[in-house]
Amino acid sequence: MDQEAIEVRRVKLAAFFSSDLDQQDLISGCQLFRHYIQQQQQQVPQLKPTTSELYYVTKSDGLESSFPNIFNIIIIIIIIIIIIIIIIIIVYLTLTPTNCS
Repeated sequence: MDQEAIEVRRVKLAAFFSSDLDQQDLISGCQLFRHYIQQQQQQVPQLKPTTSELYYVTKSDGLESSFPNIFNIIIIIIIIIIIIIIIIIIVYLTLTPTNCS
């Protein structure tokens, strides 16, 4: 993803959470976190920027207090993914008995 696309997403994210967070703090936090992850990827080339890897790196390095907004957003994304998986499982399990003739 190029720098311009990242900047557009950062601004959209800051606008979405505008009532909860200071937009400029969130944008600068995203920039710092991005540079930190890039530095980690140079040290550990097999590091992939997935949500779980970002959570693991943030948690293992004790950076929850350094990037509180980013850490909270990562946790929200993980919770949303878990909820979606639960809904998919429920739909799958309820469709099987109702398809019997």
